[in-house]
Amino acid sequence: MLTSEMIDRTLNDYINGLKKQEQVNRDKINDLASRNKQLHRKVQALQQAAQTKFINQSRIQYFSETKLVEIEGKFQSSDDVPTIVRNRIEMNCLPSNLAGQIGLIRPVENLEAENTSEYKGVYSIIEEEMEIDADRTVIFKEGMYATLYTRNSIKPSLYEELLEYVKKRGYHIEGPFLIRQIVDAFITANENELLSEVRIRVRK
Repeated sequence: MLTSEMIDRTLNDYINGLKKQEQVNRDKINDLASRNKQLHRKVQALQQAAQTKFINQSRIQYFSETKLVEIEGKFQSSDDVPTIVRNRIEMNCLPSNLAGQIGLIRPVENLEAENTSEYKGVYSIIEEEMEIDADRTVIFKEGMYATLYTRNSIKPSLYEELLEYVKKRGYHIEGPFLIRQIVDAFITANENELLSEVRIRVRK
């Protein structure tokens, strides 16, 4: 015959089992939400790439404020931008939810160096809800930017072309350059599908 104590213990075990299952379900939901967010970013990146009609054409356009967090500090490299981004993804074991979010900051100075380029660092765009140490953040203010989208290797001549475009239209630069791969190694393994964005803040 079951005593009240045995019944209470059985009910408590059953309740605890349900709570554990509830937590498992929550974890699955959170994981699916995270995966869905990653997928959404990839779709956005590919849509942006598909809709970009101004490949290899300099233009002035508005950008809202962009917050970045440092992944790596100053460095020099002779590699092209896609290789640098791909290497940093592997070296730092970066999560795939950073698809299209990784960028490099390059100063305006020393653009003529053909063999080795100097960068201020590797950065990732910060999601609005993220709380990051202010010492590791950089803010690109909202405003007008000279921009160029390309699938080609980013050489010094590309930066110079963009700066010449700015000068001809009567703008003044407020560097540095932000170079971001909209379609990066997270999204495609096909180098012909990669798409980079180079931009620099300008003013009249």
